[in-house]
Amino acid sequence: MTKFMTSHQDQIEFRLRRIADAEQLYLLIEKNRAYLSKWLPWVKSMRSVGDEAQFLQHAIIEMDAGILWMATIVVNGEVAGMIDIHEINVQRHSGQIGYWIDKGFSGREIMSESLQQVINIAKKKFKIHRLELIADVQNGASQRVAEKNGFKREGIMRDYLPPIRDENYHDAVLFSKIL
Repeated sequence: MTKFMTSHQDQIEFRLRRIADAEQLYLLIEKNRAYLSKWLPWVKSMRSVGDEAQFLQHAIIEMDAGILWMATIVVNGEVAGMIDIHEINVQRHSGQIGYWIDKGFSGREIMSESLQQVINIAKKKFKIHRLELIADVQNGASQRVAEKNGFKREGIMRDYLPPIRDENYHDAVLFSKIL
């Protein structure tokens, strides 16, 4: 379990994903549904605590297989979001970062400082050399977090993201960081 303090004096804890967190995470997704659904395609399929529990069970299997690292972000004792390293490829020494946070915690450097910790986990635990981060071209907040943590913009991936906000595919920005 990773614990650290942010520059805004928030105490952050990473709690590895567990089925017992399903209800809290689902309620957080429900509370932030309109905010999250602009950027994340999986939000519309998350319709019950059971859906979240099923997702967590799948995540635990992938974590046991070494292709995923996923943690719940707990801020001052309150579940606030999640962060992960997915698509871990041990042969290529690569992985992708994903994250989301309750809108109420935005602007407090929580995600940026959480990402710094996960970069260290990627390097030390998984021996990752190249981390990627993909963000919708309109998701400025996610892009700022990436850039603040030393990710470099590699380019635009046209029509990469499936329809979420409307009937159209959306462009994404590919970022990478060499560790």
